[in-house]
Amino acid sequence: MYFIAILNKHSEYYQSYLVRHFKEKISETVVELPVIEHSDLNHEYTVDDIDWQYMEDRIKELDAYLKVTNLDDYELTDEDKKILSLSRKSASNENGSLETDCENGTLRFKKFKVVDIFEVKNTKCFMKNDLILNSGNTPYITASDRNNSVMSYIACSEEQLDKGHCIFIGGKTLTFSYQDQDFVSNDSHNLVLYPKYLKIFSKYVYMYMIDSLQKSLKSKYYWGDSISNRKIQKDTFTLPVTPDGEPDFDYMERYIRAIEKLTIADVVKYKDKVIDTA
Repeated sequence: MYFIAILNKHSEYYQSYLVRHFKEKISETVVELPVIEHSDLNHEYTVDDIDWQYMEDRIKELDAYLKVTNLDDYELTDEDKKILSLSRKSASNENGSLETDCENGTLRFKKFKVVDIFEVKNTKCFMKNDLILNSGNTPYITASDRNNSVMSYIACSEEQLDKGHCIFIGGKTLTFSYQDQDFVSNDSHNLVLYPKYLKIFSKYVYMYMIDSLQKSLKSKYYWGDSISNRKIQKDTFTLPVTPDGEPDFDYMERYIRAIEKLTIADVVKYKDKVIDTA
């Protein structure tokens, strides 16, 4: 699990090279691992100093965590399998009518304007001069793609908060994250998307929306031509639809829940392998 997590952090770097160069590039990768501390400050650490026991203990902690949070229920139901097996079709057939036919294994999609689904706002800007890291419980959000964009937790006033339960977009880097609680932002160029259809989406619907937004917008914006409130007004993204052509929020939630089970299952299998061979 340690090695998987570490290599995932380098995934964007690896993806920038052709497959035939992968072996060469991964052999050049330098990673940090926990080591058993040595009393000699001049000691040069080697593979023999790696703290394998610490990593094994963390895997066992994961096992306990999955049980406490009920995430150990990862078996796919028949409904989950049906959701994952649905094939994608265009939004309309020859007659222009919309159709979702789960029995025949098909699901229809269509494009929506982002602003038809979301209210788009610029975030507030928390002044750097006021920033004291780790001073409170409010997430301090930046345009980073790490740690769900949370740089630190800080103390702040209510007037400085942006409302949570939204999609956060890093304005200059086009990073996407779901923020489930109120937060403060480091830059007013960042955007927040609040749902128009419902008072609040479930986190699973937000996750689906983020994936679709990324697919639609990632190739369009970059550092020199970043996204903005003005530009996003014309942008579209693709969503599954119900028979009447409305966004199928139920499908989105069930799909992400099924994907979550698959992800947890992979983690559990690896965890069991580590524990069994310990």
